[in-house]
Amino acid sequence: MGRRPEPRRTVLGGVPVVILRERDYEQLDAHRRQIGARTAQLHNLRQQLTDAATLFDAVEAAVTRLPECAEECADDPCARHTLQALLAGRHEFLGQPGHRT
Repeated sequence: MGRRPEPRRTVLGGVPVVILRERDYEQLDAHRRQIGARTAQLHNLRQQLTDAATLFDAVEAAVTRLPECAEECADDPCARHTLQALLAGRHEFLGQPGHRT
């Protein structure tokens, strides 16, 4: 990777400014727009993750209201225990054993 060129600087009306070639300005502006678009995408993804976590919390609460199984289900887990195990796995998937931040 080449050395970053030093921008040309001057003072205009008592204010320090950086002088860019038109193509450099266009490239800088294009990068700014790309970053803005990515920022919006990240905001949307964060909201989707928050919504999914809220949904999982509601499902987890509903699973706790399911009736207990009538017999030991270690060999063939009942629906309640299967769902509890799957929901517990989401915490480890997020790298936060046992809880969500």
